[in-house]
Amino acid sequence: DDLRAAEAEAEAERAQAQALRNELASAEAKAVEAEMGAAEDGELAKLERARSEQRLAEAKARLLETDALCEDLMSKRAEAEAKILQAAETCEQLLAKLAARSDDATAAHAEAQGLE
Repeated sequence: DDLRAAEAEAEAERAQAQALRNELASAEAKAVEAEMGAAEDGELAKLERARSEQRLAEAKARLLETDALCEDLMSKRAEAEAKILQAAETCEQLLAKLAARSDDATAAHAEAQGLE
């Protein structure tokens, strides 16, 4: 359940990252428009603001992508830990069976020596 929740959260973050990429594309388009229309000195401030918004959108998108990657890695780590625990349990079961067979063999050997 934790794994599914982590996967769902990672997927939501990926969707949010995509939305930010769309926002970034929009900011880039606005920056291009601002550059094209920056004929007057007053327009330069708008151009700088559009560029700042574009950089901010890029940084947000990178942050969300990093968060999504971290969530994915945490999910994979949890899966690996579960597999390790399962393997340890299997090893314990096999060791118990081996010990029981060893005890049976020892008893059979002792019985065989008693019959000689």
